[in-house]
Amino acid sequence: MKVQTKDGEKPIEVIKIGDEVLAKDKKTGEQAYKEVEWL
Repeated sequence: MKVQTKDGEKPIEVIKIGDEVLAKDKKTGEQAYKEVEWL
């Protein structure tokens, strides 16, 4: 599985705390880059 980061797609296995990934707000549906806080 790959995730979208500001630097492009990356395998989820290389994502670490502090990386910014594209996330979707469940309530509003809005997408934005958010910092990974925990794994």
